[in-house]
Amino acid sequence: MWADVQVVFWRHYRAFAESMKVQLATVAALVAIGGLTVPLVLLTGVSQFASFSNMIDLANFLICVFFAGIISSESFYSERVHHTLPAVLASPLRPVSLFIGKWLWFMMAVFFVLLAVTLLSRLVVLFHLQVAWQNAEEYWFTVVMLGFTMGSASWIIAANSILSLVIRDPKAAQMLGSLATLVPFVLGLLIVRVAGLQLGLPALGVVGGICIGLAIMSFLAAIEAFRSEFVRL
Repeated sequence: MWADVQVVFWRHYRAFAESMKVQLATVAALVAIGGLTVPLVLLTGVSQFASFSNMIDLANFLICVFFAGIISSESFYSERVHHTLPAVLASPLRPVSLFIGKWLWFMMAVFFVLLAVTLLSRLVVLFHLQVAWQNAEEYWFTVVMLGFTMGSASWIIAANSILSLVIRDPKAAQMLGSLATLVPFVLGLLIVRVAGLQLGLPALGVVGGICIGLAIMSFLAAIEAFRSEFVRL
């Protein structure tokens, strides 16, 4: 299966190389916003924000979630537009490898952006305050947010991939993908409310776990979808 995933990676790399300037410019803009603009704006009024460090982490989360939605919204739709999906499905490639390969490629891109904005924003804080985190609580919040962001991205990418695979109208798939983004947060809030947990790290853990669980369900749904003749038409 790994050999098939490598083939998918190569196909995505070729597509990336064809529009590298545009994609790198988009990444650079997002990194600049999350790594420079947001922390600089917050640091100009540190006394006004008791938890500016947490706000930086939340801003980075929103940027990465936005980025994950952008790059994965037309995951398999591009295959339909270029009429390559039937040929790919008829190839020796394992169908589920297409899904896993795309998911890994997009996750790698999100991880790169998340790592870049986190490191850059912490360097800005370090330059201004001589410490990257003012206390252990801020540090652990950042660590948890890193995992939470990747967990959320895994669900968003998986959801968009399966929707673009089974829904032929790209606009409908994008709208449903936007709604799917909210599912783990709504479920998480309901579970937190029923369980009586406090908003904070426990709530983030619950929502992150739901995202990972939903992503796994998407993998299983993709396996079933690839077996369907509806996808092959």
